[in-house]
Formats: sequence, structure tokens, C-alpha cells
Amino acid sequence: MPGDVGDCASCQGLIEEAERRFGHIDVLMNNAGLAIGGKIADTDPRDVDLMVRTNFLGAYYCTRFALPGMIARKQGHIVMMDSVAGYRYSPGGSIYSATKFAMRSLAEALRSEVLEYGIKVTAVYPGMTLTTYFDPDNPDALKPPIPIEEMLTAEDVAEATLAAIGLPARVSVNTVVLRPTTQKT
Repeated sequence: MPGDVGDCASCQGLIEEAERRFGHIDVLMNNAGLAIGGKIADTDPRDVDLMVRTNFLGAYYCTRFALPGMIARKQGHIVMMDSVAGYRYSPGGSIYSATKFAMRSLAEALRSEVLEYGIKVTAVYPGMTLTTYFDPDNPDALKPPIPIEEMLTAEDVAEATLAAIGLPARVSVNTVVLRPTTQKT
């Protein structure tokens, strides 16, 4: 179903449709995100608005509307796909890092708030991952900071995330940080 995670009403509709089609939501994966680089003094406020709406508010909106069903069932798992930029400032990506630090705080606050309902919260912080941002076939791609063949793949991130989701109900992995072996920060 098409939607815009930066739009509150769209997120509410997405969650309601998922619950209508499938009965309930077992796992909510907050994975929408984008990065527009630049120093704060050079940023375009429209780009900042877009990043905040997509990277942070989208996760908040979807989580907010999925929570009532999870709370009522006393189970569920919410995954916040973050970035190592949420742990350490990413040079040239001040606003991107700020949105990822906000996601980190949201995940930790949420974990505390839903603990009594048996809902798990896992924040995943991938390092350099081969995406369209570094794809040599993309004319707008960034220069890779490490060789492409050394970067994480989407499959690497998915496997780590699935490992955290697939653990027994008594086990909650709250933070998963994964980096390419050669990534320094």
C-alpha cells in the first residue's frame, strides 16, 4: 500500500490497513530514511524538514498507531532501523546525525514505556552499508569512504535484525550495532 511516513494521516492509514488485512501487527519495522548532507549553515530548511519528517516523525507516527494493538495483545516487536550516525556525529551529515540521535532516544524511551506490556524494542545501528548512496551506477552517489566490497549488504543488516527478532519471548535485544570490519567509526 503506498504511503508517506512523513505524513501522520498516511501512517495511521497504513497501520489500520495492515491490521485490517492481517488481524494484527507482530513486528513493526521502522526502516524509512534518507540522508541529505551538508553543514548546518549550508542546509536548505526544506531538506531538513523532509529528513526530520521521514527519519524521525515517520517512526514516531507508525509506532504511535501500532502501539494500541500491541498493548491490547500484550505482545509485539518494534524495530527502529537507525544508523551508527546515531551514536557518533557523521561528518558532513549534521542533520542526518541529529535525526538518528533522536531515533536512538525514541527507541530507549519506548522500550521503558512498553516493557510492562511484553513489547520488545530493538534499535539497529548499521555502519557503512551498500545502498544507492554509494552505488557507482547512481550518478548522484557519494564517493564510498571504504571499498564497496567491504561494506555491509542489506542482507547482512537483515540477518542481524532477524536474529534479534527471532529470540525467545524472555530475551530482548535492545541494541544491535554492526559495522564493516574495516570501518573505523
